Amino acid sequence: MTPTADINLIKEYLRTKSSSAAFTFVGNYQNAVFGLCYRILKIREEAEEAAQDSFIKFFESLHKLQDTDKFKSWLMSIAHRTAIDYHRKKKAPAQDLEVLPQSVNTDQSNPDKVLRSKQRLELLEGLFAQLGELDATLLQLYYVQDMTIKDIADTVNQSESNVKVRLMRSREVLKKKMSPNYKEELKP
Repeated sequence: MTPTADINLIKEYLRTKSSSAAFTFVGNYQNAVFGLCYRILKIREEAEEAAQDSFIKFFESLHKLQDTDKFKSWLMSIAHRTAIDYHRKKKAPAQDLEVLPQSVNTDQSNPDKVLRSKQRLELLEGLFAQLGELDATLLQLYYVQDMTIKDIADTVNQSESNVKVRLMRSREVLKKKMSPNYKEELKP
């Protein structure tokens, strides 16, 4: 869906409290919200709960949103704060890598590709864990969610310059830590 279509869903929900509009909107953003929550919590069940709570908070306070064009950064900001709150309440143990392969585009008929994709995913998750929570979240929002620097800054309550610097440093750390086996993927 396009942002315009999503804005129309928001306006329809505000006007009519249409559950259909809400379900369609949630369907469009559930992966993004879940991904952000999972990045912070690292436990599927907790991430699902935090994502669900994020949508509830979003719809309950939607009438306060003054600029509907900013809905995505506002939604992601709610998800970020909700996941942080969950994380503070329950310290998350080891990662559940079973969740992540669904986001990797693999050809299931080629076992070698599947294995390489899983190995890359495990490597990246391990590297992300070394970066720290905020830096890993910034990378996810920028590269996976395709958010702008400004929207990311709004989401995580940081300045745009701080987000740029942290992204640059995180990319450098990842480059240095990447295995020599992945040099091809690191070329610009």
